[in-house]
Amino acid sequence: MKTQVLRGKLEPLGLVKVLAYIANLKESGYLKVRLAEIEKTLIIKDGAIIFAKSNLPEDRLGDILLNQDKITSSQYEAASKLLLEKGFRHGRSLVEIKAITPKQLWEAIEDQIKMIAYSVVPWDEGEFEFVKQALNVKEKITLRLSIVDLVTDVVRHFDKRELFLQKFPDLGAIPSVVDVPSDAIHLQIHEKHVLGLIDGQRDLQSICEQADFGLEEGLRTIFLLQILGVIEVALHQSDKTMQACKQVISKYNEIFQYVHQFLAQQMGHVAHNLLRKYYHDVQKTQKAVFGGLDLKQDGSLDVDRILLNLQKAPLEPNAIESALQEAMQEYLYASILAIARALGNEQETLAVKHIEAMQDKW
Repeated sequence: MKTQVLRGKLEPLGLVKVLAYIANLKESGYLKVRLAEIEKTLIIKDGAIIFAKSNLPEDRLGDILLNQDKITSSQYEAASKLLLEKGFRHGRSLVEIKAITPKQLWEAIEDQIKMIAYSVVPWDEGEFEFVKQALNVKEKITLRLSIVDLVTDVVRHFDKRELFLQKFPDLGAIPSVVDVPSDAIHLQIHEKHVLGLIDGQRDLQSICEQADFGLEEGLRTIFLLQILGVIEVALHQSDKTMQACKQVISKYNEIFQYVHQFLAQQMGHVAHNLLRKYYHDVQKTQKAVFGGLDLKQDGSLDVDRILLNLQKAPLEPNAIESALQEAMQEYLYASILAIARALGNEQETLAVKHIEAMQDKW
């Protein structure tokens, strides 16, 4: 399976969206975040953080314990000497010299992972890169830090309340509920109150007014519910990027419908199941675009669902169309391969000529 890389520049609370996206898809891989010379890495398995690393001296285990007065300077120096002589890590060195117990080491590493994770999420700027891949973690001590709990906590305690006004420039937009909160999402009473006001008819302004604890705090809750995937806010019809994407999807859908019909004429109803198989293979590597939707009976794809996926994906605005094009083209290649394997090269050639003629009209 090909390695997927998701990268971009950070904006305020941008990493919250990236993490929520990774958690929702239960992905595994390495999320690196950089700001100038600082680099921190969150190691994620099945949508949960299991380890974290940082190149900052103050994030090292020994330095954390020293700053928390859990070890003395002399113990720190003795462990550092053993580290150089034996090649042990600082944590093991501290256990060797009896500065801490194995239990304390385990607890300290868990605290270190949480500290690094919490420190990087609120960054206002920098760059991120998530490499999706099978993990080969050598660390003996790991934990499962819930990303849902992490992003929820960060949003609830984010100091710059005015940012939530910037996140929703159109207060006339109408949110709607798309999913019932799962057992992993523990909403507070005021958040449940706001969720109860979302009926697909009230706009953001009205919801915040009726919530009656201020516009900024109301929008904070709406932002959190949106990040968690509980609600969605209607796309702006004037959004040029989304309009362009809608046109791209419609054009490819015409081709997908043709391919479906071409195969069905030769194979009957079996054609649909065959195309679904090839589509699902592509879907695994293109979740940002195809997540949560299946082929329609005519072989086309749901336009609105793809647009929603693109809106949720942590992609930079100038990368959205290219991501869509890549996904559509990958499935097109897969569907042509389906024709070749099912009907032979001669039929594939006929289909490709027709598809190229359709694309020439674009």
